[in-house]
Amino acid sequence: MKKFFRLLIILLLAANAVMLVFTYQSTDKRKKAEEAFFAQNTEYEQLNETLKSETNKLEALSRSSTEKNTPSDEKFEKNLESTGVSVCIDPGHGITSQSGKEPVSPGSGETKAAHVSGTAGEEEFNLSVALKLRSILEKSGITVDMTRTEHECDKSNIDRANQGNDSNYCIRIHADGSENSAASGISVLIPEKSYFGDDSFVRDSSILGQYILDSSVKNTGAKNKGLVTRSDLTGFNWSKVPVVLIECGFLTNPEERALLLTDEYQEKLAQGIADGFLKFVKEL
Repeated sequence: MKKFFRLLIILLLAANAVMLVFTYQSTDKRKKAEEAFFAQNTEYEQLNETLKSETNKLEALSRSSTEKNTPSDEKFEKNLESTGVSVCIDPGHGITSQSGKEPVSPGSGETKAAHVSGTAGEEEFNLSVALKLRSILEKSGITVDMTRTEHECDKSNIDRANQGNDSNYCIRIHADGSENSAASGISVLIPEKSYFGDDSFVRDSSILGQYILDSSVKNTGAKNKGLVTRSDLTGFNWSKVPVVLIECGFLTNPEERALLLTDEYQEKLAQGIADGFLKFVKEL
């Protein structure tokens, strides 16, 4: 009987040992299988990342190729067309029989002449540069409104400002004059304050003015007379949209006058003004 139990115990121990070996072998195989699976999965993920990277590179090369084959001014024109940017160009002065005065600012008792003639030859010069500027801006996709396209114009300064308020921006074109015949150069006038409580009006006018001044001076080589803040201009004080007035040069300086009255120099001025405006619009 004891021998029988001994034999039974030995058989049970042997069976248990066999089970342990089998379990160990199964676990070892499973572990190896899992390791192989994770290794393959990792390799797949790496291949997938490589594929994504190469796809991104191809897309970038494709975009770069498209951009190189598209003229930059054409792309910019499309961008501007989609924004619906508009500007009013005001060629200063004009031939008129009108006279009289108007308030220099809303609610003010102070009045100024509603129509002035400007420096000798300025009316024609202002219109010529303004028409050239309109052509450049319209080709760039800007909607342009003009306060006048002819030499005759009965609009007062308030009339011009109110018309400018129907656009996003207003650029006023003028030429300077001085008793000092040696005075020369370009300056840009900007409003000192808003009479309609809009702080951004002054800030944007200043930024726009600086862009136009810098690009106009660069394009013409003229002397930079800087930004000039004015609080006494009716056209500024009635404005509700960013507005600047560029004094393109001195018609009272014989040498500068000779330049100002040439088509070539006027084209340079118009292009400089346009470049500054388009840069301002693009960086908004």
